[in-house]
Amino acid sequence: MLDRTYKLALIGACGAGKSTCIASVSDIPVISTEVPLDSTAAPFSDQQPAGKVTMTAAFDYGEMAVGQEGRLLLYGLPGQQDFAFMFDIVQNGLMGVIAVVDAEARTPIQDLLATLCLHKEILSRTPLVVVINKVYPGRGSLVPGVLDAVERAGMVAPVVTADLRDRSSVATVFQLIVTIAEHRHG
Repeated sequence: MLDRTYKLALIGACGAGKSTCIASVSDIPVISTEVPLDSTAAPFSDQQPAGKVTMTAAFDYGEMAVGQEGRLLLYGLPGQQDFAFMFDIVQNGLMGVIAVVDAEARTPIQDLLATLCLHKEILSRTPLVVVINKVYPGRGSLVPGVLDAVERAGMVAPVVTADLRDRSSVATVFQLIVTIAEHRHG
């Protein structure tokens, strides 16, 4: 059982489900920096999935209680490469990172590989779990390709599928990252 406050970051391509995840599990009103994709966001429009009407301009923030005394501080980072510096802002004190893969994206494996390589320095010293989101019956498995991308990025991390809109599914992922962090830090 947690008896402290832990900090988690969610990374991934635009539209992967980071903001949705935080909104679905946060026990406090989410602090969101979602902005409409209009003419002011034109430089980022090529990085957005079709149909996406907003983008995270800084990061999303929420909190989730764990047990009686534990708290997870959740930071959802933007998927645009131009905002990669936001990871530098939240990296101190991170217990772990969840890389979110959008199974519905046109290029989910390439998106993951780009995300992992962009943040390789921080990820090399932080526990990582890769979550495949938006997985529906009848679709082929992305797990082998995701595992290959993680290996090509020079990393080792568990890969799981989860519905990031479902609190119990997300809690299972959070428990996995807590277990990895506790094992890593003794």
